[in-house]
Amino acid sequence: TLKDLIRYLRRDNDRFSVRKLLCESNVIAHDLVPLLYTYPEDSSIFDASIRLLINLTQPLAHLFKNRIDIDPENRELFNKLRCSLALNKQAFVDQKIFDCISSKAGHLLSLDDDNLQEDDKVMLERILTCVRNILSLPKNDEDSLRTEFDANVNDHIVEGVLRSGFGDILIHIANSDDFRYLHLITVEVIALVVKDYKPEELVVDEDEARSLERVKKEEELSNMYSETKMKKTEATKRISRRPTNFAGTYVVSGLKALKDDHNIVLKKALSSPYDLNFQNGKRPLRTRMYRRPKVALPDEQGHISTF
Repeated sequence: TLKDLIRYLRRDNDRFSVRKLLCESNVIAHDLVPLLYTYPEDSSIFDASIRLLINLTQPLAHLFKNRIDIDPENRELFNKLRCSLALNKQAFVDQKIFDCISSKAGHLLSLDDDNLQEDDKVMLERILTCVRNILSLPKNDEDSLRTEFDANVNDHIVEGVLRSGFGDILIHIANSDDFRYLHLITVEVIALVVKDYKPEELVVDEDEARSLERVKKEEELSNMYSETKMKKTEATKRISRRPTNFAGTYVVSGLKALKDDHNIVLKKALSSPYDLNFQNGKRPLRTRMYRRPKVALPDEQGHISTF
């Protein structure tokens, strides 16, 4: 169970055997992260999962207590744990985990002083500590292969934190005197969010933001128009230009055929009842030669004077 894992980590040896085994088996990605957003209403599972995440994602420098460069074995163990944590960082790209954490933190912040218990305050601190540890995880080696304009794993995590509304929670805690004990860790989280970005990337002019939003909307409209036009063109190509008798028939309402029990059936839709004509498609009768009106030949015509 989760509590057993917490107890094993608490009793881990100097070589961090339990921690190394849990990191190499991807417990974070395969078990803890799915448990958080699968059972968000279960307080015991949520609390145990958060505690395990805090323990497994804590900074390695704090874990080794600056004994990395002294012992070569410690340096090797440090590198193994660092690689395992860097691979597990990919698990926090999922938006659902931050939605769950933000929802839990927002519920605790909405409680008044009478209903906010000491356990709730501890849970708020654990949530902030967990987010801080997630943001401070080492970078993945694949991120070094990306270009300057590609989004790395840390960018996706920061995007998930902000989209989930956790940024508003940080601002609320920073502006509240009731949560003064959380101000320091709140500053740490904010610093980790903005540490990889330049100041000019964080500050956006209001007019520039509006213009960017307008350009984005224009692009969306243009894409929608192009998709609609393409679908219409494809639909037109599918329709055969050759008329067919199997395309459907129409019945004239309120008008019977020569037989009263039969309706008048048409193969083409009419825009007006006055367009109904029974002569369409019929060959006109030819008038016999001797019954045609006589037309005078040019030689038989008399002289026409211009005066």
